[in-house]
Amino acid sequence: MSRRSNWGWARTVARSTCIYMSLTVICVPSAKSAEDYPSRPIRMIVPIAPGGGTDLIARVMGQGLSKTLGQPVVVDNRAGAGGLIGMRAAAQAPNDGYTLVTGNIGSIALSPVLYKDPGYDTLRDFEPVSLLATAPLTLVANNSVHYRSVKDLVDAMKADPGRYSFGSSGLGQSTHLAAELFKIHTGLKSVVVPYRGAAPAVTDLLAGNVQLIFDATQSLPHVKAGKLRALAVASARRSPLFAGVPTMAEAGVPGFEVSTWFGMLAPRRTPKRIVDRISGEVVHIIGAERVKQQISDLVMSDAVTSTPSEFGRFIASEISRWCELIQKTGMRAE
Repeated sequence: MSRRSNWGWARTVARSTCIYMSLTVICVPSAKSAEDYPSRPIRMIVPIAPGGGTDLIARVMGQGLSKTLGQPVVVDNRAGAGGLIGMRAAAQAPNDGYTLVTGNIGSIALSPVLYKDPGYDTLRDFEPVSLLATAPLTLVANNSVHYRSVKDLVDAMKADPGRYSFGSSGLGQSTHLAAELFKIHTGLKSVVVPYRGAAPAVTDLLAGNVQLIFDATQSLPHVKAGKLRALAVASARRSPLFAGVPTMAEAGVPGFEVSTWFGMLAPRRTPKRIVDRISGEVVHIIGAERVKQQISDLVMSDAVTSTPSEFGRFIASEISRWCELIQKTGMRAE
């Protein structure tokens, strides 16, 4: 990437961040709307098909908010185009607090910079509510890969570049970008094959059509059953889900940390008092051990929370990080 394009990208991110911060400051709610809120059902848009991790977390949060707010929270799945369809619908919804959106790293941070015309800018078009859960990605191998260490695997892949390929849950998704980042860290030239979701990618991994994948949750049952092998966890600490599996740093790839994550947003200029109210309820809901365990059991993720401003800064940092990688690798989606 040229120096000029680097500066252009930096200015774009900075401008978007400034716009977001300005909007956050000027969003002053009307006293009446905040006092009456909520007086009718709330719609929770999910830009992912039913049954996936994002959908399951949205339903857990919807049930919790229904109880604490005293109004039904209706989950509205708007899947398609890498999350663009649902996110566009949420961005265009009234900013009265009666529409929320629960998305993941892909729909919130990756698709807006991967697609040529996404139709929304997360930092410009949404108010952050809270981070909800995080899950580190794990390098998982088909059992035909006989190497037990990441170092031995990398050495073998360098010696025979066409032998092993990575599967991913889709072009520009966290599993795809993790594989590309791993290639940069290790100097590999392997192919990354995008699938229409993590489930079909893991199915092909089991069949041996691809040999490796960075995955958060779909492969865990197969690892426990001995059908796949976990080689390293891309987090700072070892994961209790993968007993005995080293971190990437321990495996010889320092500085390699990649997690998938989930969060809640509201359309831009949703009154700040309402956003703060919902964020506070989220903290209360996730603070319950029962809910933490429910999220862990459903999507093998750690339930977490943040303030709206903390989540906003986190989103900006993730967009900045992955935008640089997307530009470096030349990935683009129409």
